[in-house]
Formats: sequence, structure tokens, C-alpha cells
Amino acid sequence: MIGLKKTGNILKASASYLCSALMHRPLTWGMPFFYSIEPINLCNLHCPECPSGNGSMRRKRGMISMEDYCRIIDRIAPYAVHLTLYFQGEPLLHPQFPELVRHAHARGLYTSTSTNGQLLNEEMAERLAEAGLDHLIVSVDGATQSSYETYRIGGRLDLVMDGIRHVVKAKEKLCTSKPRIEMQSLVFAHNESELEDLKRKSRSLRVDRFTLKTAQVYDYRNGSPLIPIQKNLSRYIRQADGTYRLKRSLPNRCRRMFCGAVIDWQGNVLPCSFDKDGEHAFGNLLEQDLETIWYGPRAQAFRHRLLCDRSSCTICRNCVY
Repeated sequence: MIGLKKTGNILKASASYLCSALMHRPLTWGMPFFYSIEPINLCNLHCPECPSGNGSMRRKRGMISMEDYCRIIDRIAPYAVHLTLYFQGEPLLHPQFPELVRHAHARGLYTSTSTNGQLLNEEMAERLAEAGLDHLIVSVDGATQSSYETYRIGGRLDLVMDGIRHVVKAKEKLCTSKPRIEMQSLVFAHNESELEDLKRKSRSLRVDRFTLKTAQVYDYRNGSPLIPIQKNLSRYIRQADGTYRLKRSLPNRCRRMFCGAVIDWQGNVLPCSFDKDGEHAFGNLLEQDLETIWYGPRAQAFRHRLLCDRSSCTICRNCVY
């Protein structure tokens, strides 16, 4: 149940976004109410379009300490409603991941995460259910091992499928409806013919939801063998000269700049999950209070730039929101 204070903050933050979008200047009245905290930015797979997996990430590698995590939770808890424990990397690699969930759950936050499922063994499944995780996204990007490992390099499809079964079994054992399991498939050229098969598999696994997600390709302009053929399954469209562009336009507005924030494992507050290298940090939550950062000059300057010319923000050029 969301209290009156948090409800009021949600209304203020949402109103500030709407007014800012209309007036094309940042009017920041409320605090963010949905957050992503990065447990770890290391990964056990080598996905070609992921800066964590392919080794292209330029910021320092590491994982958040329990002490720093608790300090951050204390600072966002008065405003936070939804917490995603994921940014870059594989979150289940964090040795205290269930404890991270448990601490946020104890503070009344809705918790979610996204995993490649390689570490979802029976013990981990039970620990996540016991910790109170609300929403678990499991990536399954192929109906066969050969298709799956085309993108999830180093991964095993059978481990992912068994992982989902372990979570379903853990929920039954503990008589709980949590976590809600979402089986998510990134759509590529090599798996777009398998989507119905993946959907059938999701039903047999008894997941709560099956979703498709368009895949991000960094160097999309000249095309890529990963880009799906079917236009409705791709975030890019081929132009007359053979090059590609983002299918949707980039309006000079973004709700995320007023209602949500990403916090990396070192405590840096970032504008959104597209700032993979942390180039636009507004401040550090382990060194400053949230209000100072959120209303500070770096945050306001970024919002102003986005509201005037969003296409000039490099991290926005591949965005689907």
C-alpha cells in the first residue's frame, strides 16, 4: 500500500514531467519514484551487443557492498515505490543478491530483476522466493541451443529452462505467488521464426507472462545480421539508400528524466539505463543527499538539453521510450 506522502510525490513528479514537456524547460517539483540499482556490472555471458558481456564498458568493474546498498536504500526509501535490481551485468552473480531483495522488501519496495537464468538453481530459486522478490524477468532468446547461443554466447538453454522450473517449484513449495515470472525474448533475425515455439514453451513452463522485446544494436546505421526481417519486430527501419534508422521519432521529452533514476554500483546517479558508461552522472548518492543531486545543476542541464534537442543526447539515439 502506497502512503499519502509517496502518492503526493508521484503526482508532483508526473505533473513536473507534463509541464516541462509542454513548456520545453525543466520544472522539477517531485522526486523520482522508480529506481534501478546495479548490484554488479560483471557478467557470465558474452552477448555481442552488451557492453558488460562484450568487454566494451569503459567504467570500473565491481559490485555494490551491502553497507553502501543499505545507505542508498535509506536515501531513496522515502520516495521509492518500485526498485529494479539490475542495470548492467548479471545480478545473480552478486553473492548477497537475495539479501539485497530482502532488505528492499522489508522497506516496502516492489522489487524486480532481470536475469539470463544461468544461475537459477534450486537453492537460488527458493532464496529469491523467500526474500520476497515480486517480479522476475528471465531472458530466453531462442527455442534451440544453436539459436539461443547465437546471442547468449557461453550460455546453456537447458539451464535457463530448468531455472524457470525451479522458481515455479519454489513458489509452490512456499505457497506464494511471488515472484511473478516473465519469460522475455529479445527478437533477432535468427530467432524471429521461433517466436510461436517460444510462446508454447512459456505456457508449458507455466510462467505468468511471455513478452517480446526489440533488440538494441549499437552500430545499426549500416545494418546488422541481428536485425529482424519483419518490421514489426525491429526497432529499426531500412531506408531507400540501404541504411537504417530508429523506427520511431525522438520527441523532445522523456518521463524518465522526472520520475526515475538509475544508480550504479558505486552510487552514481545516472539519467537512465542507456547511460551504460556513466558519462552523464548527476552526482553520487554516497556523498550527497538525493535532493541535492536531483535538483542540482547537472541534472537540470541534462533535462534542459533533452527538452530542447533530444537528438543531441547520444544516449537517446537508440531509445525506444
